Amino acid sequence: MTTPSEKPVSKTKIEAKFEKETAMSKSNVKPVSKTKTETDPNKEIVMPKANFVSSDTIVATIKEALKNQTTSWKTIATQFALAYDQFGGDSDEFKKICKATDTSYKSAMKLKNIASDVRLNDPTLSTVSAWTVLYEATKLNDEQFAKLKQTVKSKKVLPTAPMIRKIINPETPVSDPYQTVFTIKIDRNAMRSQLFDAEAYSDMLSLVAKIQNTVPSVKIEKSDVFESESSKFFAEVSKASESVARGKLESAKDAYRADQQRIHEGKWFTDIVKDDPSQEFFGGLFANAEVMIESLKVDPVGTLKQVGCEDADNLYDEAFKRVQAKKEKFAKLAKDQFAFANTISEVVSNDVKEAA
Repeated sequence: MTTPSEKPVSKTKIEAKFEKETAMSKSNVKPVSKTKTETDPNKEIVMPKANFVSSDTIVATIKEALKNQTTSWKTIATQFALAYDQFGGDSDEFKKICKATDTSYKSAMKLKNIASDVRLNDPTLSTVSAWTVLYEATKLNDEQFAKLKQTVKSKKVLPTAPMIRKIINPETPVSDPYQTVFTIKIDRNAMRSQLFDAEAYSDMLSLVAKIQNTVPSVKIEKSDVFESESSKFFAEVSKASESVARGKLESAKDAYRADQQRIHEGKWFTDIVKDDPSQEFFGGLFANAEVMIESLKVDPVGTLKQVGCEDADNLYDEAFKRVQAKKEKFAKLAKDQFAFANTISEVVSNDVKEAA
C-alpha cells in the first residue's frame, strides 16, 4: 500500500468512480499556466488556470477527500498543485494549507508532483491506492515508465515502490551457477479465494525451508506472489469494513433522529439542530461531522458502540463475509486441491531411469 492468465473481471465501483472523475476533469480543462518541477527543470507542470481559489476552499476540498471511504489522492494532489501554482511553495498561504490539512511540507510537494505528471492517468496505475507509489512513478523517465507498464502487464502484478526503484536503479546481474530443477506453482484462484491461505503458505514455507536446510547444494528463491494476493485480500477487507462501519453509523443516525422526533413532540428535530448543530451528532457526543468521522476511522467498533450500535462487534466479520462472497467465484474456478498428489514420484522415477 504482488501469475497465469485469467478472464477479465468487471471494474470495481472504485475504479468506475475514478474513471468517471478523470473523464469529468478532462472535459473541464481550461487554459493552463506552466511552472517547472523541482526534480526536472525541463519537465513542465500543467495546471488549470481557473478562477482564483481561496486557501480555505482548497483546505475544505482536501479534508473532504480525506474523509472519503477510499482516499482520492489524485484529487488531493491536484489541490496541492493548485495551491502551489497560485501561491507558491514558500508562501504563507501554502504553509497554512499544509498545517490545516495536517500534511508535512515535504509530502505536499510530493503530492504536487503527482498532479503534474499526466502519465499517472495510465491504466497501469489506476488501481494504485498508495500515493507513495504514485510519487515514485513520477521519478521515472519515459523509457523507464514504459518498462514499468510492460512489467506490470507481463507479470500481472500491482505496481509497488520497490519495483519502481528497481527499474530506476537496476541491480547489476550476478553470475548464478544455480539452475532450476523444480518449480512450485500454486493455483491463483485458490489464493484469491483463500482456499490456499496464510496457514497453508506457512506450512509450505516450512517444508521448503527444510529442503534448503538439509539437502546439499540447493538454493531456494521466494517470490512475492502470495504476499501480493494476500495483501490485496486484506486490503479489500479493510475497505469493506470502512463501508460497513459507515452504513452502521448512518443507520444509528437515522434511529437517533427518529427517537428525537418522537421525544420532542410538536417541535421538529431540524429546528432543534438549528439552535444547536451538535445535537445532530448524537446529542452533542461529537462536535461536528468531521470529528464523528475521524472517531469512526480511529476506533470504528468503539465509536459504533458509543452511538448505540448493538452489533458493533460484528463489524469485521461482516466485512470479511462481504469480501469472501466475492471470492466464491474464484473458488469455483480453482482446481482440485490435490489434483497433482502422488505424481511427483512418478516423474522422478522416470528421470532417474533415463539418467541411468
